[in-house]
Amino acid sequence: MDVRQLRCYVAVAEELHFGRAAVRLHIAQPAVSQTVKAIEKQLGLVLLDRSGRRVRLTEAGALFLDESRAVLARLDDAMGAMVRYREDEAGHLHIGVAAALPPDLVPRLVARIRGEHPELAVSVHPLPAQPEVADLFDTGLDLVLVREPVRRGRRIACRVVAREAIGVALPRSHPLAALETITAAQLDGQPLAGFARSADPAAHDAMFAVLRAAGYTGPGVLHEAHSGAVDASMRLVATGGAVSLKLAGEVRTFGNPDVVWRPLADTHLEVTVTAAWCPERMTGARAEVLRLLPRPVR
Repeated sequence: MDVRQLRCYVAVAEELHFGRAAVRLHIAQPAVSQTVKAIEKQLGLVLLDRSGRRVRLTEAGALFLDESRAVLARLDDAMGAMVRYREDEAGHLHIGVAAALPPDLVPRLVARIRGEHPELAVSVHPLPAQPEVADLFDTGLDLVLVREPVRRGRRIACRVVAREAIGVALPRSHPLAALETITAAQLDGQPLAGFARSADPAAHDAMFAVLRAAGYTGPGVLHEAHSGAVDASMRLVATGGAVSLKLAGEVRTFGNPDVVWRPLADTHLEVTVTAAWCPERMTGARAEVLRLLPRPVR
């Protein structure tokens, strides 16, 4: 028995007239009669007494009317809830963010979205390490910010939204802090606080390959932290226990006067942040968000 049959039965039971029920349902009267007969056959019960000049409900028919109304009301409630959910989702932007992005990037973007589109609810979600970007949009995300290039495709659009140089965070009392810039070789043998290679092997190897090409042979002691655990390595730097490869923004946000940042003189390391999105999901107010994405400063 399907919903169409239930609605047909309710119309007949309420009108107690097959012709009026047919008009109400915008279908032919014979189809109404056949539907009611099919329901009675399936239930093995007589629901409507047709023996007199008027159609009357049997006791079973009255009970089935109540139950049918309840089922249809519950279905209507469910459909209404889904409509409201769809409308709510249309007004909701889910942003996935990778670890260790420039610290002011996401807060500034979210503040700008809320300022220009207050009707759009914004939720920020952490991304797993080394995500498959194409798969992220199947999890309900609308926009993602990652620290790697993204390949455009039929389902994915993207552009670079930030570039920031990696330099060295040093204790203010460190001899190298007196220099305006630092060479890669000057970091040889220094205790280094950084993320573990296991957290992101590709990024780790790429960064140290550039340093080795510039003359860096390795740290004295390597203190490993989780990727994105900026405060942990910064506290170690602040106490004089290590130096660390960091963005200037990370040092600035950490806000400890005992830590200074110096650029690398003979090599260039940078964090490149790419925004990626699924064009099918970025509609309405969400589409307007794309013009609010920052552009990198070279």
